[in-house]
Amino acid sequence: MDESINTFLRSIEEQSQAEIDAIRREVAADHEEKEERIRARAQSEAASRLEAEMSGIAQRERLSSDARLSENRAALLKERAACADEARQALLERVEAFCASKEYPAHLAALVSRAETALGAAGQRLAVTVRPADMAHADALKKRPGGGAVDVREGNIRLGGVIVEAPALGRRADLSFDTGVEAAMARFAETFGLEI
Repeated sequence: MDESINTFLRSIEEQSQAEIDAIRREVAADHEEKEERIRARAQSEAASRLEAEMSGIAQRERLSSDARLSENRAALLKERAACADEARQALLERVEAFCASKEYPAHLAALVSRAETALGAAGQRLAVTVRPADMAHADALKKRPGGGAVDVREGNIRLGGVIVEAPALGRRADLSFDTGVEAAMARFAETFGLEI
């Protein structure tokens, strides 16, 4: 009987051990599954935080870069404007010096003759507008060689040159330095990408 009790007890012990081992395997698998879920969630949260942080850094860098770009553009525009002002001032000084030269009265007469030809107004009476300071050259313009009758009047020209009209033809030629300087500055601005 001892033997049968021992066998029975061993059987119960083996069965109990098998159940304990099965429970341990189940608990270990459950623990491993939970651990994997926790690890995956932690990795996902870390990736989300990292992505949010990287996005924030990228956004701040874009804003900083945009600000630096705007500052650089403003500085460049300021430099270009200063360059345009310098060019304009140099041009105005050259025009002023030319208007004070001995060659200027002959140039005025040549401008009237050029306008007369361009307007197709040979033999027509012309109305010539000059700046107030150039009224001193009115007689020379009226008596220019080969030209028709000219009425000289003071007008709204500041820099020099002439505006010639052929009233009978309804035509006009603006050869004033005012218009010439503005056209030159517009070309300068276009060439160098300036706003004046």
